[in-house]
Amino acid sequence: MMDGGFHLKSAPKLSNHWGPLLSEIIDVVSAGYNSALFRPCKTDMKQEFLRRYRIKDPYILFVGSLFPYKNVKTLMGSFIKLKNKIPHSLIIIGKKEVAREPLCKDDRIFYLDYVDADELPYFYSYADLLVHPSLFEGFGITLLEAMACGTPVVCSSGGSIPEVVGDAGIYFDPLDSEVLLRLILKIINNKGLRNEMIEKGFRQVKNFSWERTAGGIFKSCERALRAKNEDSSSPL
Repeated sequence: MMDGGFHLKSAPKLSNHWGPLLSEIIDVVSAGYNSALFRPCKTDMKQEFLRRYRIKDPYILFVGSLFPYKNVKTLMGSFIKLKNKIPHSLIIIGKKEVAREPLCKDDRIFYLDYVDADELPYFYSYADLLVHPSLFEGFGITLLEAMACGTPVVCSSGGSIPEVVGDAGIYFDPLDSEVLLRLILKIINNKGLRNEMIEKGFRQVKNFSWERTAGGIFKSCERALRAKNEDSSSPL
């Protein structure tokens, strides 16, 4: 099952380590997202939302924990180098206490420890882009949420991220802040590219749903039950 610790790319590695038999008993089932909640928000609600959270528009968004593997320092480094070339703020949503290094202090970087799930679609919908610089991901549900809200995604290729984002996002080396800087500029300044990424994102999220997840788990359970019954009925 594709979740916080296992993803499609892990299956061959497990099989190589434990032997070919393991590949016969592994089913990979992707996670889903709340499609009823995560969808584009109306533009006429934007100004009230910005006032409520005291957010300076336009902005770039990161959503996730601030554990070291999330690699937020690369995003902050790119933003600091870039900020004099763009009018954007950087909004970082995630628990600050899990960060192991001091967080960058800047008048255009805003930290929010907690945001209610019902409010997240507004953050996604009104962002110019979501940046996800993680070194590794077991899944990456925030990527689905952002694409479902019509937000272009710039992301690393760590772990399962390419399986989730497909051709809808633009990828970068998570340790290269200069490349990220150039990509942010490219997307911000190219409306046609942004619109193309948004449309691809809408298509990509159609591949994921909790109904599909449940169906995959059900089929896996059926297969396991059949195998058990076959084993129990085999002669000694």
